[in-house]
Amino acid sequence: MANIAQNPVLICIRLRVLTDNYLSLSTQSSSVILVSPIVQESGNLRSWFQANSSELTQMVHERSYANPYVLLPPVASNRISQISYIGQATNFDIGTAWIKGTISLEYRMGRLWYLACPHCYLPNDFSSSWGIMCRYCSRDIYTFPRACVTLTIKDETGSVNAIAMGDEAEKLIGINSYRLYQADQENVHLTDHVANALKGRVMLFYVKHSSHAVRATKGARYTIVTSYDIDEVEAIAA
Repeated sequence: MANIAQNPVLICIRLRVLTDNYLSLSTQSSSVILVSPIVQESGNLRSWFQANSSELTQMVHERSYANPYVLLPPVASNRISQISYIGQATNFDIGTAWIKGTISLEYRMGRLWYLACPHCYLPNDFSSSWGIMCRYCSRDIYTFPRACVTLTIKDETGSVNAIAMGDEAEKLIGINSYRLYQADQENVHLTDHVANALKGRVMLFYVKHSSHAVRATKGARYTIVTSYDIDEVEAIAA
């Protein structure tokens, strides 16, 4: 962090804002990246950094760039969409929405984990985990178990099924991916336990359209980016 002040300033134009790892940036064919441009905005950014360097250093040490409470904090009630509204494709063209509802685990036959590519984290349904290539990013991989859970979310207007994967699934389930995998190997069934723990919880969710890979392998139209218990939301607001 001490050397950041000497690093070049980047001004990026026409980047894509993604919900991978809560929030991230990606280039596209029309993106432009200017390195150390001699413009007023570049000097303004350096001045801002110098004035706030201690706070920024603390944020880096606290990994705020990976903290959903910082990147996607709970929103006010007037920004929460009704579930029936996002269920209409023409109303969900923006691709993301905040919804609130009561959750349940309706489908209990599937596993609470999947074999994931360590590079793109997408599901790969292989019987072996050695010496294979990811069908999505085409890199050689050693797959690893990653938590996943598909929830039914209901409000007074309707219901949707949405999948949580990785860290977000572990947060909801309360069990880490390795333990879920080991339980299956030991023929210990945790699905009913998880379903009972989740049933009836009222939560706030930030959801997005699932990728083609997730829809094809998991059948989930929506993916949960982050979530908050309503009690947690009220505590943050207070």
